[in-house]
Amino acid sequence: NTGTEVAPYNMSIVRQTIHKVIDSHGRLRQAILAFDNTSEEDFNSDLSTSGINRPFAETLGDTRNYQELFDTHKIDMQFRGKLSYWRRSAPLRLKLDSLALVMAEEFQKNRDVLCSVL
Repeated sequence: NTGTEVAPYNMSIVRQTIHKVIDSHGRLRQAILAFDNTSEEDFNSDLSTSGINRPFAETLGDTRNYQELFDTHKIDMQFRGKLSYWRRSAPLRLKLDSLALVMAEEFQKNRDVLCSVL
C-alpha cells in the first residue's frame, strides 16, 4: 500500500429541476436550479411516460434507460461526449446538425418568452 490508492469512481444520475419565481406582473424574478439523485425506477418511469428526462437525447437517437446509461458512462465520457466523435462520420454529423437545429429552436422559443415578460 503506497497511500495513493484512488477510491472507485462513483456515478449517479441526477434530475435537474428549474423552479421559476414569477412576480405579480408575470415577470421572471428568479430561476433556481436543483439537482437531485434519481432512482432507476423514477428515471425509467419518467422516460416511458414523458420522455423529457433527457430532452435532447431523442434528437440524437439515444433512448437508453437508467441501467444502460450507467453501464456506458465511461465510454460516453471518453468518446460520445466529444464533438470529434460526432463529426467523424456523415450519419453522426447529420445527428449533430439536427441537434444544433433543435437547440436553436428551443433557445429562440425560450428567448421569446423571456423577452415578452421582461
